[in-house]
Amino acid sequence: LVLWISLPWIGVLAVAVLAWLARYTDSPATLASYRKEAERLLLWCLFTMQKPLSSLTTADLALFRDFLFNPQPASVWVAKRKYPRTHEKWRPFVNPNPPPDEPAAITADPSQEVVLKGSLSRESIAHTLTVLGGLFEYLTSQQYLLSNPMRGLPSLASNRAMRVNHRVNQRLWQRIQAQLDLIEPADNVAYR
Repeated sequence: LVLWISLPWIGVLAVAVLAWLARYTDSPATLASYRKEAERLLLWCLFTMQKPLSSLTTADLALFRDFLFNPQPASVWVAKRKYPRTHEKWRPFVNPNPPPDEPAAITADPSQEVVLKGSLSRESIAHTLTVLGGLFEYLTSQQYLLSNPMRGLPSLASNRAMRVNHRVNQRLWQRIQAQLDLIEPADNVAYR
């Protein structure tokens, strides 16, 4: 982070990101998770896009979303195991079986589906985008940014189908009936 603050075009927003993170100091797990997501975005801005966070567009964030599906080059972004942040093998992503280095298939179409190849599940990427949406919402509400580029990015739907069971099993229905039988008919409010 010291590196980010020392660069003039990153300094103000790095301080703003730290202010956003400071809101979560009462919850160490949330703070660690949000810090990780913000750090990944900032590193991607710095090393891949070579532009400040304040210059990101919706199309740029679509590229970041695609990057999350397949962080390339994997040798730069993905470690085979967790290392301390100060270790030379530390990387922003961890995958015991990282994908091989390949030219990144970059698309700037926010609505285009991408194929999952990297370290994160679809649900993890949806979580990342939700967290970063909160960061951008904060930055716009505090007037660090004029608009929120995350708003133009469609939400990432989960692959998991929601299981909905609309029926009550026989045992539960019998318990409900038994409880209803205990209610006095004269107590109209309870009987309804």
